[in-house]
This record gives sequence, C-alpha cells and structure tokens, in this order.
Amino acid sequence: MASTRKSPQIKLNVLVYKEDKEWIAHCLQMDLVASSKSRQSVEKNMIDLIAAQVTFALENDNLGAIFMSAPQEEWRKLEKATFCESRRLNIVVEKEAQPKKRSHSAVKEVEFCFA
Repeated sequence: MASTRKSPQIKLNVLVYKEDKEWIAHCLQMDLVASSKSRQSVEKNMIDLIAAQVTFALENDNLGAIFMSAPQEEWRKLEKATFCESRRLNIVVEKEAQPKKRSHSAVKEVEFCFA
C-alpha cells in the first residue's frame, strides 16, 4: 500500500496598520517588516519579502533561518485586528545542483490582519 505523505502547511500572520501616512506590514512569525504609501503595495512587498526569505532558506538548506518571532507587544496588536484576509502562497525552489529537483515550501497561506 502506497503511503501519501502530506507536508505540513504553515499559515503566517501579518499585522497591517497605518502609521502617520505610511502603511506598515509586520509578519509576526518571521519578524519581517515592510512599509509603503499604499495598502496594496505594502501587502505585495510583504509577500515578496516572505518569498525571498523562504527561498533563501530552502536554497541553503537552512530552515532555521525562516522563523524568528516578533516581540510580544506586536502579537498583542493582532488581538485588536478588525478583520483578516487570507492570501494563498506557493513557493517552489529549484535546486541548482539538481535542476529537475524542486522544493515546495510548507508556507501556503498568509493572513493579513488589519488593526
């Protein structure tokens, strides 16, 4: 009997808020921060940052480089979020040494929560 092993799926929480005239996005599990003049742009910038961090970690076989928790005060802000929207994320990395070999990231979903 063939066994199908499903990889874990990780959902990241991104806190989004406006500070003065700038939008801030903070990925809480990775402690990544992006800022921009528009909400759409800050969300795209954060997705790009997450993808770059995960890709770097997979390419270098250093999964420990992916996660670094944000400070507790940032997590407390998440409790005050007024609404959240999920975005699907698919990160695939081709190994240079083995061009036909691909790594699929366990990070599949990013949830943007607005406070």
